[in-house]
Amino acid sequence: MTLAMAGGMGPKNLDINLKLLGEKGRMFLAGTSVYSHPDGPAAGVKAMILAYQAYQQKQITEIAALKQYATELGVKGTALLNAL
Repeated sequence: MTLAMAGGMGPKNLDINLKLLGEKGRMFLAGTSVYSHPDGPAAGVKAMILAYQAYQQKQITEIAALKQYATELGVKGTALLNAL
């Protein structure tokens, strides 16, 4: 059995959910935030992956820090920056 988190999940709040609920044994479902990304669903997936990496690498849990992280990535961070 896996605990699934859904309903408003996206790059803006993935980090805090990871912090509060933990990474192990969880499935974070992102629908609208992926499919409604301004640059398309592929960019939405990239934004989620980058948000996860930001938390995993630097324990980022605030949007301002997430924007800074995306900016520091340059072109690679565009999908995340546009999602925020």
